[in-house]
Amino acid sequence: MFISVIIPTLNRPTFIVDAVRSILCGTHQQFEIIVVDQTCDSSTRDALVSLMRDARVRYISTPRPGASAARNLGVAASSADVIVFTDDDVEARPDWLELIAREFSADPKLQFITATLAAPAYDREQGFVPEFRPCPTITSWRLPLAVSNANLSMRRRLFDQIGGYDELCGPGGLLKSSDDGDITLRVVRSGAKWKACPEIEVVHVHGFRPHSAAERLLDDYEYGNGGVYGRALRRGDYLAGGWFLLRELGRLLQAVAGPWRGARPNTRWQLRMRGFWHGFRLPPRDGFPGLSDLRQHAGLILIIGLQFL
Repeated sequence: MFISVIIPTLNRPTFIVDAVRSILCGTHQQFEIIVVDQTCDSSTRDALVSLMRDARVRYISTPRPGASAARNLGVAASSADVIVFTDDDVEARPDWLELIAREFSADPKLQFITATLAAPAYDREQGFVPEFRPCPTITSWRLPLAVSNANLSMRRRLFDQIGGYDELCGPGGLLKSSDDGDITLRVVRSGAKWKACPEIEVVHVHGFRPHSAAERLLDDYEYGNGGVYGRALRRGDYLAGGWFLLRELGRLLQAVAGPWRGARPNTRWQLRMRGFWHGFRLPPRDGFPGLSDLRQHAGLILIIGLQFL
């Protein structure tokens, strides 16, 4: 099975080299890697030059902002029927692509896989590393709130069917984060067959953050999660929007009752509702560029890049 691996990157030349090298050293060798670089200088390209001697490593430099835009552009430039997304601060286990290929080959109806972002050993007193391990029994409604772009894969026809990543979501977008949650929500709502595979791992080797960054990271996710469901409701998915609002009503009642029980008040429901309102106010079809335009754009950039190199 031939696989396209899409990696967006921004100002991390050392990290992206580690990520690409880990994939090249894997047990499954039928793939292409498309690095979509949004760095404003040549540092990332210069760092990757030696690895680009391998024809499977392709490089795109683009001024388009946002991680979602980078992923859409990478897919538009790719050629495989199975697309895998990961991040520039992880390293893949040797059997990563082999296990993904095995799952898709074993079940022709399977269209989407969510898998593990593992943390390396680190000093938990000094900080934290974001990680995610999907439970095989996780429900469809819970899944969009608990996924990671560092380890998602899907068939191309599903990506085209649901319209790709919403470029208003995610880092660099108006809604700050949760681009992975948004695309997963649309996968689930499409009725596509999906599977949680905790044994398929990438490791967040460059993901360490000090404890001081935890609150900001969590706040961005809460705001982004609200925005995802606000966007869904605006697009006419009343079931998803209603589910979210009922869930938040329950959280609001818990927050109001908390002080009476002596619990510390939790105000993150306010962040989620602000994000929900922001997402609802945005035009419903903005953020979904046409795939044909993206493919033309990606092809032009690749031609210019090859001439430059």
